Amino acid sequence: MFNSKSEEIAPISRRDSSIIDVDRVLERYARVEQREYQKACIKDVVDALNDCSDTLIALPTGAGKTVVFSPIVAESRKNNLRTLVLGTRGA
Repeated sequence: MFNSKSEEIAPISRRDSSIIDVDRVLERYARVEQREYQKACIKDVVDALNDCSDTLIALPTGAGKTVVFSPIVAESRKNNLRTLVLGTRGA
């Protein structure tokens, strides 16, 4: 959880060549069953985040959204970057 009193968030700049290292994200991901489309999604998301783009992951039920975003969030947090994960509940 973010605590503004004790933690500072690093500013994002396009000059930073690699805010999030895709290899380190994939290394975290290596602990679970890997599907090619999930690895491709991770690479695309990391590239977009490193380009300072807003990013959305949309996959169908059971496709592994949690498996995709969890290592990205963990690596982002390690680099003092903020992330927001939203989900919906079935009606």
